[in-house]
Formats: sequence, structure tokens, C-alpha cells
Amino acid sequence: MIALLRQQLLKTRSLASKKAVEFFAQTFGFVYFGQFGVNSDGQLVRGLTTSLGQVDSHYTLGHYRGYDITIVERQTSHPPGYRWLAMQFDLKTTGHPHLYITSYNHSAGFYQDLFSKFTYLGKADQLFSFHDPMFAKFFKVFAAPNDFMAIGRHITFEITTMLGYHFRQFDYELTDNHLYVYSVNSLATPGQLREMLRVGMWLVGKFDIS
Repeated sequence: MIALLRQQLLKTRSLASKKAVEFFAQTFGFVYFGQFGVNSDGQLVRGLTTSLGQVDSHYTLGHYRGYDITIVERQTSHPPGYRWLAMQFDLKTTGHPHLYITSYNHSAGFYQDLFSKFTYLGKADQLFSFHDPMFAKFFKVFAAPNDFMAIGRHITFEITTMLGYHFRQFDYELTDNHLYVYSVNSLATPGQLREMLRVGMWLVGKFDIS
């Protein structure tokens, strides 16, 4: 009985996400593709959410104000129970340091998995001790120690203030040529997707400077 109820709940959630992403896609002229095969070699969204046994749904592709954007809802098995709504922005510049900014109350298992996949990551919170206290209160930052100087240049006072006051409901990842905005374990809504697009495009304008 419990298994049946859980299955029905997951089905209802997936349908709600589908409607939300489709509505967002229609509003902004994106193309909704739905579900791709598990562990597809043609994986469109990578980043720290990539894991063995992941299940990707609601793939959506679009182009907005000069940038290619990909959306996916991803359920991961390592650590178990995580569902990510990810929006990937393809940057025009490359060579950005890898950093992860999170305000979500992640489990110990999540961090264990994160540091096993990215052994070079370390806590970089101390770099922002003189920034706005709202950022330090809610966010943790991870990057390679060798990149700490570059991180200090990338994450400015303007960015930490904006995230701390207005966009602490999301996680963020910057890689060589991509920016990711993540919503963790929450139900997808059109409003949520619009906010992810809004903060993503704002950050792109700050990072993507040749």
C-alpha cells in the first residue's frame, strides 16, 4: 500500500513538473523534449549532479538573449533521494575556475559524494568573510585552493549581496564554460523557472566577460 501511494505521488509530481516546464518553454520559445535515456552518451547537462544511475526528465532546450540554455530535472542515486531542477547556461568564454555555491542544507552523504567526485574541492568561505553578512549566513562556497585568488575576482561584493538578499533559494555551479543554477528537492513551477532564468542571466553578464 505504501509503495503504491509513493508511486502515485511520484507520478503526480512528475506530471506537475512536466506542466510547469512545458508552460515555461512555451512562454520563452524553448523546445520541450521530455525524457532522455538513462546515462545517455549524449548527455546534455553535466556538472556536479552527474552520477551513475541518474534519471533525467523534462529536457528542454532554448536560446535567450544570445545564450544557449538547457533545462533538466534530474534524480540521482548517489546520494539517494536527491532531485535537481537544473538550468545550464553555455558561456561564450572559457577557462573559468570550478566553484560551487550552496545555500541548501545538504546531508553529510551529499558532501561525502561531492568530495569523492571532486577531490580537489575545498571550503572557500573564508574568502567572503568581509562580504555582506547575508551571504556568509546562508551560503557555503567550494573551490580548488589553487583557484582561491581567481574565485575572489569572480565572486564580487555585488554578486554576494545579490545572492544573499534575493536568490538564496538556489545553488550555483561555475565550470570551465558553463554556469548552472540548481533548485534542490523542490517542486518545479513556472515562477521558479523564471527566477532561475533571471538570476542565471544576471550572473552570466557578470562572469562572461572576455
